[in-house]
Amino acid sequence: MIFLLFLLFWCKVTVKGMQLGCKVRSRNYFMEKNYFSERKSLSLQNKYLGMMIRCIEDVEQMALETGFLPFFYCGIDGLSIEEHTPRDLWFSDERDGPWEWKGPLIGMGSLAYGKLYDGKAGFVSLEWLPDLLNYRRSCYHYPHNEAEREVFETVIAHQTMLTKDIKRECGFVRPRAPKLSPMEREALRDKPRSLWPKGGEARNRGFESIITRLQMSLRFIVADFEYNYDREGKRYGWGVARYTTPELMYGEETLITDRSPEESLQRILNHLKKKLPYATEMEIRKLIV
Repeated sequence: MIFLLFLLFWCKVTVKGMQLGCKVRSRNYFMEKNYFSERKSLSLQNKYLGMMIRCIEDVEQMALETGFLPFFYCGIDGLSIEEHTPRDLWFSDERDGPWEWKGPLIGMGSLAYGKLYDGKAGFVSLEWLPDLLNYRRSCYHYPHNEAEREVFETVIAHQTMLTKDIKRECGFVRPRAPKLSPMEREALRDKPRSLWPKGGEARNRGFESIITRLQMSLRFIVADFEYNYDREGKRYGWGVARYTTPELMYGEETLITDRSPEESLQRILNHLKKKLPYATEMEIRKLIV
């Protein structure tokens, strides 16, 4: 009898606890839902952040309006090309989309492009490029190492270079083995391949981190993307980035500002707070700093 009473009491306590837990979870769920709905409704107050991208001009318009436009999701809702592009424009065989528009957008002359946001790609308008450059160069010590210095000075010497040419010039690609004459090949035919002439040694890995750091510090930007074409004139493969410096691309006079690096940062933060009222200061700082 005592056991039955204890079992009944335990069941009531358990049911009460489950009901209370469900109420708490439901409340938290709706609080989160309302929070994100509020953020979304605030983002849609900006007509450009609420738009869908359908053509290259839409991307340019959005980038010019916000001043700073990451290519992919950056932690701030609505502030990326990815979030506003329908699926049918991604890597389609029938028509070009944002991925193919990168070079033409750079060529329009109103936007700069590179890995500018937490090591990821995006655009910045020429109106805001001087302030971003002013602040970023004060944060990134140059050169970080001798390999970075060599890459930078190599591109400066050529003014503009493709990724593959930079790698080859700076030793990030292993040189090919010397071409053998028929007589030499015949002499080596019965010998182990380990004894055949080899190419030179490539530099240790690290090219991607170097080229990304040079873009984040705005010492490099992407000048264009170049593609390979087959015999029928059809483009294939990924575009190869061509790098240069902002000074060579846009002229030193367009990059001059009389503001200190901290003043430039504060100007950028104030601008983005107005454009993105739903974003926290921490989110904005993470994007820019």
